[in-house]
Amino acid sequence: MYLALLKLFRVLLEAVDWLRLHALRYFASPIFQSGSGNVGERAAKLPLSDWRYPITVVLALLEACVLSVWQIFKWLFFFNTRSIFEFFLSGVKIVLVCAVLSVIGLYGYLSGSANPEILAHYKTLHQQNTSTALLGRDGSIIGVITNPLLVSNSNGPGRLYAEMVPPVYWDILDYKTQRQIDFDFEKTTLSDVILWRQNHYKGISLSSLLDAINPFSDASKQSLISDLTFNLKGNGVMADCPSVLFKLCQTIDSIHLAKHTFPYLAKNKGAEFKRWTAIHGSLKGFQGDVTGLRATAEVVFSKKAEQLSNAEQAMLAIAQINNEPLLDNQGIALIKAQAITIAKALYARSQPALATNIEQGVLGIDLTKPLKPKGFSRRPKFARTKLLNRSQKTIGNFVDLVEQQLSDEYQVTGNQRIISDVQVTLPVKDNDKFKQQLLARFNTLQNQCEDCGLRYRLGKKVGDGGANIEIAVADQEGQIVRYIKRGKITERAIGALSVVPATVLLSSLGNLPNSRFCNQTYRNLTSSVSQFPKGLINCETLDELGHSLSFQEAIQIRASLPLFYALRKQPSTQQLQELYRDFGLTDLRTKAGNASHGEQLAYEMSYGVVQSVPLQQLDVIHQLGDVLYGRSQSKAILAISQFLVSDLDEGRRYLEFNKTSSSIEAIGDYLRTQNSKATLRQLLSYDVNSKNARLKSLKSIKNVRFLLTKTGQSYTKQQKLRDHWLIASVLIRGRRYSMVAFIGSLAADQAGLAETLTAEQIFEPIVAGIIDSLD
Repeated sequence: MYLALLKLFRVLLEAVDWLRLHALRYFASPIFQSGSGNVGERAAKLPLSDWRYPITVVLALLEACVLSVWQIFKWLFFFNTRSIFEFFLSGVKIVLVCAVLSVIGLYGYLSGSANPEILAHYKTLHQQNTSTALLGRDGSIIGVITNPLLVSNSNGPGRLYAEMVPPVYWDILDYKTQRQIDFDFEKTTLSDVILWRQNHYKGISLSSLLDAINPFSDASKQSLISDLTFNLKGNGVMADCPSVLFKLCQTIDSIHLAKHTFPYLAKNKGAEFKRWTAIHGSLKGFQGDVTGLRATAEVVFSKKAEQLSNAEQAMLAIAQINNEPLLDNQGIALIKAQAITIAKALYARSQPALATNIEQGVLGIDLTKPLKPKGFSRRPKFARTKLLNRSQKTIGNFVDLVEQQLSDEYQVTGNQRIISDVQVTLPVKDNDKFKQQLLARFNTLQNQCEDCGLRYRLGKKVGDGGANIEIAVADQEGQIVRYIKRGKITERAIGALSVVPATVLLSSLGNLPNSRFCNQTYRNLTSSVSQFPKGLINCETLDELGHSLSFQEAIQIRASLPLFYALRKQPSTQQLQELYRDFGLTDLRTKAGNASHGEQLAYEMSYGVVQSVPLQQLDVIHQLGDVLYGRSQSKAILAISQFLVSDLDEGRRYLEFNKTSSSIEAIGDYLRTQNSKATLRQLLSYDVNSKNARLKSLKSIKNVRFLLTKTGQSYTKQQKLRDHWLIASVLIRGRRYSMVAFIGSLAADQAGLAETLTAEQIFEPIVAGIIDSLD
């Protein structure tokens, strides 16, 4: 020890001598000695007490540091070529040094602070890749809707949200991936890394960079972080990355994700990380279907994730590790054997009963056995069907309504929520029964209606020459409870239904059902008044036959000049514009600001050329029913009864009932008096309750009371019947329902739907079918 101290003392003295020597060399240079006029052959040398000397000492120290670093660098990285043996030893030395520096550098990068903006980016990817489960009235999954925010480069159709991750499933994933995940990552220090007490940090193997460039290594296959990164980014992992460097690019992306998201995912003992792994894992039942734990549990076992047995959890974990679809896989026996082996290795000592339970359960699982999911069809061909196909098979085009409302809701709620589940208002089994019975009634009608001249079959599909059909019924809460749609129905003329908003406005202005409107001539417009088809010039003789019609009569006829007269004379252009806006009508030829705009809008309503779609008309009759017979604060027609929402920031789950206000402003400045409401009730009950009503036969249907009813027809340019419309508000056993029915031909077909098909013929079986289904 004394010799060592003497050696150290000698080294220190030599170091001091070296510093003094190099400092004196700097001090003796002309740069320092020629200062302050100290020049010439006889100039005296500056003393060491001069203020310049300490500067040279500092320069000597800097030189010593640079030389020390250079010597270390040479020792580390310069090959020694004095012999072949030393050459190979130098190569080994460089590899070891690079490995150590790689591990320390990776730890240093991962231990840096997370960037909130990058974390938000990954949360957005999580949101976009999480699809929405479509739930029936009983809570069973009847389909899935891809997130409307899903971008094109994402991987697959998305995944379903998983609220709970079962323990055996996670234990086997964690064990099979070599216990890479330590949620107490803050306890890992640099000394743990250098001494190799910890070889993983934030879920990343500290040797992952070396493994990525090692062509013989396949460590990334067993990384949960790597799988999570790939499934979140999809094809984005390969963006601007050559295929030969795929492993390296994937590793770098994984490291990037771990640094910025792991502190967020590791909270609450890693609950969010486990959830993301279950949601975005590669587990799947069928190839090309929705992936993830919840979707696969539903397809394979018809269970929720929290209902899975220990054996089922084990099999799903193994299938996820192997990245194989369970129901397309021929090696189920191998998956079972691996599940039993790993369960024994994991639980045999600590929980032998659990290991035995898993073994027995796995051996008893038979994936070839038919399975009938809850709330699904009894037909066996639907057993274990793809989740992506379920919704179309169960509720058909009703999915379009849900998708539209879901898309609208995502636009409203912003970027920090995931709508994980939507529960539809439609009873699947009851609606399917209603559909089959109604199609049978249509077949009966078209067989009996030999003189109708039907050009489109009522009971056939559109592709087989069938008519376009849309029928919807909403309860008094505004939730759709019956729905049939066949064909693509875009905006088109609604015929006499266009008088409904006009009737609301004129009733609000004080007109009564017996108020008289002049049948006045207007340009070349024809009148439906038989005595005066061209109308009158003089409106001073309203009491004479054909010179005028009552308010009630004016809304019953087609091409109503009297109604046109009332709309031109009574409301202002501004009131008509507001009426179009409040009732969501389509202005065919916008002339806002022109003096003739009011007359144009009046003409469109009076002559039935206003355009709309069936569901908008359902909303109109629902709002009017609420105003006249129900609540004052009405809500919009809904296809969704509730959303199940996850908040990414607060990590909480809650129910949000979708009670959206309607865009149809049926109250506003309208129907404020009891007289106006009484007038509207009388006007809109005429089609059923009057002596000469066109829908008089509907009164023979039992167990129903018609509150509001209006039917309308639209025609082709050749004046052929194209579409039949019906809107109604009815009372069935004390509950109010709104309904809309549309039967029509293709919009571009000028031949029309039929030669003669009355509203009574087509709507009696429809309304009777609705009443039988709801009664």
